[in-house]
Amino acid sequence: MARLRKLIAKNSRVASALAMAWVMAILTVLPGCGGSTPAPEELKGLHPVKGTVKSEVGSVAGMMIYFFPNSGDAKSSSGEVKADGSFELHTRIPGDGASDGEFKVYFSKPLGGAKTGSSFPAKFLSPDTTDVKATIKPDTTDLGTITLKR
Repeated sequence: MARLRKLIAKNSRVASALAMAWVMAILTVLPGCGGSTPAPEELKGLHPVKGTVKSEVGSVAGMMIYFFPNSGDAKSSSGEVKADGSFELHTRIPGDGASDGEFKVYFSKPLGGAKTGSSFPAKFLSPDTTDVKATIKPDTTDLGTITLKR
């Protein structure tokens, strides 16, 4: 350790240059971490879409609702189901909306560790098993009510 300190003291210019290079590398990489603003072409074709979930199979409050494209150029979108059953879809960032297309609708467990109860059917938790479908057209802004039945 003492040798390292002497080396750094003798070569303070080298140490400074290495430290500066390290800081620049970190600052170059950090902007790519986390969320970023989508490019305008990524938002093309998206529009605000909202709806309501009525569940006869268990509470959906706090769950995430997902719209998984059946095919084509449609993009996946999602939203959090509020306590009153309402949701708003987003594709990349909150407020950007959803694309047009045919979708399979499924859910994930509630955010924050809330429990749905063991009676919530597993078929609604995967795009492979859900029987709920939705169509979003260019003029669709409100999907109305999606009802989950056993």
